[in-house]
Amino acid sequence: MGAAPPTVDAMGLCRRVVMPWCGAVGLTCLLATGAAAQASSAPASSSPAADTVSPGATDEAGPRVVLPPVFGVDVKKGAAAHKLLLVELGRELGPRVVTAAAILEAQVELGLVAADLATSPGLAKLATATRAERAITVTVDDALTTVQVFASLEGAPPLVLELPRKKKDPLDVRWAKATASAIATRASDALAPRVEAPMMDLSEPEPEPAVEAPPPPPPKPKPSSPWLMGAVGGGVALRSVELTGPVAAKVSPMEQGASPSVSGYLAVRPLLLVDKQAWWNDLLIEAWGRRGLLDARAGDTVCAVDDDDVTMAVSWRARLSEEAYVPRVGGGVSAGLERFAISGCPVPALSTSSTQAAGFVRLAQPLLPGLIEADLLGGVRVPVVGGGSGFVRPGVMAHLAINATPIPALPFLFVRGVARVFDSQLTQGPGPDLVVSDLRSSFELQLGGAL
Repeated sequence: MGAAPPTVDAMGLCRRVVMPWCGAVGLTCLLATGAAAQASSAPASSSPAADTVSPGATDEAGPRVVLPPVFGVDVKKGAAAHKLLLVELGRELGPRVVTAAAILEAQVELGLVAADLATSPGLAKLATATRAERAITVTVDDALTTVQVFASLEGAPPLVLELPRKKKDPLDVRWAKATASAIATRASDALAPRVEAPMMDLSEPEPEPAVEAPPPPPPKPKPSSPWLMGAVGGGVALRSVELTGPVAAKVSPMEQGASPSVSGYLAVRPLLLVDKQAWWNDLLIEAWGRRGLLDARAGDTVCAVDDDDVTMAVSWRARLSEEAYVPRVGGGVSAGLERFAISGCPVPALSTSSTQAAGFVRLAQPLLPGLIEADLLGGVRVPVVGGGSGFVRPGVMAHLAINATPIPALPFLFVRGVARVFDSQLTQGPGPDLVVSDLRSSFELQLGGAL
């Protein structure tokens, strides 16, 4: 009996001899050796590419999709990443994804290398050999995984997906799953079957009954503040007085802590009656006043005290935007009378009275549009008429008010809280014999009505 003919271990020969050269010659080496190994056992009459695809180019799940090896990495890493990506893409798209074996056999049969598959003609040849209607290429670099999805192999530009990645991220199962999911989600239209245009019906269409479109809903009115407000209430007032000058020692010192007071407020916004939504309608004419409820004592003697102030102001604020929460900004002027007089005391006591004029800037900030807003005012004031002979420096004034119609069911209910602070520095007498530095503040809560 003769000896058995020797057999050739093609894959072993590849690993021992051919693989060391693969880094130099590229993917062609790997494809050629794989084809040689499979050709030893395949019938000579069979076509490798045709044996691995169905006769039709479209599966039930949609057009067949071919994905050549991954570009941008060495052959070994690219082959591993290619297999993982094909598995995950098959899970996303189903059996219409051409297998790795079919792709390899088609490359060997056609003599296509990686450089060929990077061109449109080479990719079209691979798709034709595997009977695919769609093609996907994947290129990896240090920052991106770039995916091109070809919905047509006839020269139409592909859909490009750029998926961020880090340089050190491995091309592992996680990468393959994320890439396949992005392709299936973001390229679903490009991978879907083409919709054939229906045949044109040249018959006379039946007239469709006219359908009247419903009228558009009326525009929602913007929140608007009331045009007339009035309120009364009470609070506390504080005053700090410092006397300096040659005759300061002859005037009885005055110590005043927090004292109760009553107050009132009236305001009208006439331009709201012209246009409730215009940006220019916030002209505000207002008056407010306060009277202290206190007396003075000099030993056992009770002295009468008149402590009050009244102010009238005109201001205008512009709406900066149609947005409900954008503030209105502007300015104004005011004039006020302040009086503090002590009578019926056996010792010399300080009494001051002056008329102050002021200019200020003003801001209204809606907190709940149409219901609650904050009103901030700040400026400079000077005395124009007074019992003193002059003033040392201009005074400052500021107030913060919260105006509210807090109950929508009761739009006429008006609530106001306000804090004020102002100062002055006046001279009394024919010369600067007495300098009065006066700092006043008040805190008030008022209740009233609005229209």
